[in-house]
Parts: sequence; C-alpha cells; structure tokens
Amino acid sequence: SHTYNVAQLNNSSLKNISTSSVVECSSSNLDTLQNNRDICINVSEDDTASCSSSISHDSQTSSFSTSEEPSFREHLASCFVENNITHSQGNSILSVLKKHTCFSNNLPTDVRSLLNTPRQRVIICNVEPGQYIHFNLETEIIESLLNASFIAVVRELELDFSTDGCSLDKSSSIHLWPIQCKVSNVKNIKSIVVGIYKGPQKPHDPNIFFEKFVVNVRAIMANGGINFRGSKIPIKLRCFIANAPARAFILNHRGHMSRYPCSKCKVSGILSDGHYVFNGMNHPLRTDEEYVLCIDEDHHKEDISPLSLLPIGMVSQVPFEYMHLVCLGVMKKLLSAWIQGKYSRISKLSGRDISRISDRLNILKKYCPTEFARRPRSLDVYSKYKATEFRQFLLYIGPVVIKQLKFAELALHKFVLRCNSLYGPNFNSYNVHGLLHLTDDVKRLGNLDSFSAFPYESNMSIFRKYCRKPNQPLQQFFNRMMEIRQHGLCQNLNIESSIRVSMSHNTNKNNPHYTKIQFNGIYLSTDLRDNCCILLDGSICIVINIVENNNSYNLIVKRFLEVDNFYNIGMESSAFQIYKCGNISRECITINYNEVNAKCYRMPLWE
Repeated sequence: SHTYNVAQLNNSSLKNISTSSVVECSSSNLDTLQNNRDICINVSEDDTASCSSSISHDSQTSSFSTSEEPSFREHLASCFVENNITHSQGNSILSVLKKHTCFSNNLPTDVRSLLNTPRQRVIICNVEPGQYIHFNLETEIIESLLNASFIAVVRELELDFSTDGCSLDKSSSIHLWPIQCKVSNVKNIKSIVVGIYKGPQKPHDPNIFFEKFVVNVRAIMANGGINFRGSKIPIKLRCFIANAPARAFILNHRGHMSRYPCSKCKVSGILSDGHYVFNGMNHPLRTDEEYVLCIDEDHHKEDISPLSLLPIGMVSQVPFEYMHLVCLGVMKKLLSAWIQGKYSRISKLSGRDISRISDRLNILKKYCPTEFARRPRSLDVYSKYKATEFRQFLLYIGPVVIKQLKFAELALHKFVLRCNSLYGPNFNSYNVHGLLHLTDDVKRLGNLDSFSAFPYESNMSIFRKYCRKPNQPLQQFFNRMMEIRQHGLCQNLNIESSIRVSMSHNTNKNNPHYTKIQFNGIYLSTDLRDNCCILLDGSICIVINIVENNNSYNLIVKRFLEVDNFYNIGMESSAFQIYKCGNISRECITINYNEVNAKCYRMPLWE
C-alpha cells in the first residue's frame, strides 16, 4: 500500500486557473497528502460565496449581463486594451480592417481615436530627484469596487497601502516607486495604483513623496468617506505594507544594516564579521505614541514620517510582511546554510543529501497542481528561486505548516534561540529577529497572507508592461490607465458558483465524460497534477472520471483507506490538515461535485 501526506494550502499561494477566475479567490482548507510517492494539497472556497449556479462547457465563461450588446468597435477596443496592443500594432490592424467594406466607414484610422487615448497634458509634479504623478484615490477605489462586482454593504472600507521600488527594465537606470492600495475587507478585489514616482534613484524625502497621498486620504476622511452608488462609505487605514528598506524609508528610521533597525522593539545589534546580528528576545517594545514623538535618537532619523500625519499606528499597523521576511529572507537563508554551509559548516548537508533532495524536487514537477505559479526546481538553482517557490518549499514541500498562534509563537522563539548553535553566530540577522514579531502582527491583522506584499509585488509587472518606450514613462502609464478604464474588461468576474467542464473523452451525448472540471474556485482533472481532493466528510480521494448526469456533474473517485498523522512534534499534523495516506481502494464510488471540500497537492513521500 502507498502512504500519503496531506497539508493545508493557503489560497494566496495559488495563481489563477483561468482568465475568468477571481484574482484573489479565498480558500479555507488547502491540504497536502504525501504517499510513498505522492503528496496532495487540498483547496476549498470560503463559505461566504452565495450565488445561484450556472453551467457552461469548454471555453464558455460567465459574464456580466448588460442591457445592450457592445458593438464591434467596442469589442475591438477592449481586445486591444486587454492584450496590450501597441499603437503601431493597432494602426496596422485598423488599416487592414478598413480595407473591408464592412469597416471602411466605421473604424478610425488611428488607434488613439478608437481607444480614446487622452490628449490633454498630464499633470506631473517634481519630487526630487525625479517626477511624480498622482491618481485620485477615491476614483481608483470606486473603479476597483465596480470591477469586483461589489454589492455588499460594509460599514467602512479598510485600506491597506504599500510602496516599493523597481526598475523600469533590467538594463534601465530609471527607478519607479509606486504607491498602491487595496481594500482588504472586500472580496476578490485587486490592488490599485494611486501614485508613481520616477527618477534616477529613490525619492530624497519620504514626506514630499507621500504628500499628495496623505492629503488625498485626509480629504476623503474629512468628507466622511467615498461616494459609491449614492451612499457614503467611510474609509479606515488598516496597515502599511512594505519590505525592510521601504519600511525604513517611509517610517524615516535607520535601515536594516544599522545597530538599531527594529521598528517593533529596542533590540541592539552586535557587530560580527562586518554586520550586525540580533540575539535574544523579550526586548523592550516600542509603542505607537512613543514612535510619533521620535524619542529614540539611535533609531529615528531627523525628520518625521509621513505616516505620522495619518490615523495609523506606526508600530501596531506597520507589520513585518512575510514575503520578504520569511520567504525571501529566512527561508533563503536556511537553504544557503544547508546547501553551502554559509554560516557554519555544521549545518551543511552532504553532497549526497543535496543531490537526493534535488532529485525528489524534480520528481515533484509532475505532481505540482496547476494552481501553483511555478513547479519545483532543483536546489542547484535555489539562489534564483522566486518568493512563490520559497513559499511552496516552506509550506508544502517542507512540509510543516504552523497555524495556531500560541504554538507558532513558541516554535518561532525556540527557532530563534537555537539559531546560534545550529547555524553559527552570524545567522541571527534582522530578518531572523523579525520572526519574533510575526505572531503579534497576525493577532492584530489576521493571517500572514492578509498583509503580505504578494499582491503588490505581482502588480509591479504592469509598469514595465505599460511603458513601451523609455521616455515619458509616467505619461505612458497614465494613458494606459485611462484606456483600460474606458475599454478594459472586468478582471474580477465572480464565477465561483459556475461550473466549467472540458476535454470530453467519449462520444455518448446523453452521458458525456470529461477530464477537467472547475467549480467553486476549485479546479480538478484526471491528470496526476490535479486529481486529488478531500471531501466534506474528510475522505481523501483520487478523481478517476468526470461524468455529466441529469444536468449535474458526478465524480468517479477512489478513496484512501488509511489516513494518519504525517508528524507529531508537539502538535499533530492533522491539526493543520497534513496527513499520511495510503492503501487506496480498488472500488470506485460516485459522488456529486458538491461533496468536494478542497483540492489536494499529492506528493511522493520517501521513507
């Protein structure tokens, strides 16, 4: 019999299944199964979705109902915008279409007329040593709510905001610093851009950089909120999200390479081999009131932070986000310790063990579900891993997931205490110290993904995408934003309650069979990567076939007969929906698709 391990998955580690999927579909249960050969991770939707179901086949997707069908010209404009067709490409397409008699008088010669590209001068502000363009926050929030099909009534909109730097391209000397926002308490909503700085380096003064954003937020709050569909909805700032350098820049304190870098506590670094390490715990904590007054001269710089002008706690509401701290920080640091012995030769794995792990990672490629943006790669290229790969390694391939706060707090404290003996005196960097503050941020703000930088980091690609030439990038971005606002299709169509099937593999029209099905944000197929799921009764199954019956869909599955804890290290793995499974049944059973609770990531278990 085979043995399997199951671990809970977090939906934010998933990419969209299709273009019509919700960008940030929520999932309450994502489990991992490990067999002698397979691990399964299951994915389930929130119970908050309540819509009537509709059925579509193959490539059909649900869409908004409109009183009037868009014209060919409107469809063409949307097509150009959605596919980021350049103006030169669009003009070439229009010139070909206009040669046909049907379109000779209905289409313009220039694509700018088709897309209503703005002709007015864009307002650009000087922010030394570069330039800045600001978008009206209220307008952008309203657009994002409309695109998310927002109809629910909430007492107030909770806003997260973020900033970080990026280059226009790999060889460019132009630096971009966007200010992004996201309504955290509205489901299926994307982050929005409310301002962009462009210059040869980052802005000199964070107060001037954030000035228009601060004024905009204060004006909305003074006005009682935003006007949306005849109602005024108040706004509230929930948190500011940024990596360590950007956080130090906006909070205006000394950076992570200094002796007193922590904005949460008063830890003092010890110089070791040219850089500071931060040992111990239970250091005196900072408070919001103290932080505004800039009492600690060793930590604060001379000027105030722009956040001090906003109703936000500069300690309690500026979390240490885990994309940079844990995934790109500590997880990468651990791999470098294990693979290269960078901090201590004691922690280095043998070449044989590293090779064995890499071989297993390569085997996992064929098991990795479609939802993951990247499949596992060999440890030979770990230094080139993206944040999503470190996250997959940490949460699933690892596979240890710690969810309950008190146990997580104790585990993190033990880890930090033992780092010196395990990895040497130079291991306890600022990121490792930051683990001590994670649980407090989770207690205040919710799970780690609710205040991570992943949504904002994913949005960074649009700046390179919309800037088609190096000169005047801010003006180009403004024009693309206006074109999308007028002609872009809604990105967050809610198809959680729709059913989509594809790849029919029999000729019986009365009882068709399929290889793929998508429903309630869950994608399953008969392929090895996507065929494992967990049912509402807790059973873990493999999908063998998908059958349409009486205008509904049934799944033909086989259950695992043996389900046990994968580990017990003070808490049983089943508490986190991580299981060791084996002995799959020979008999098939038929279930309705509604009996599926979540999808599973099935991975081999080598014992």
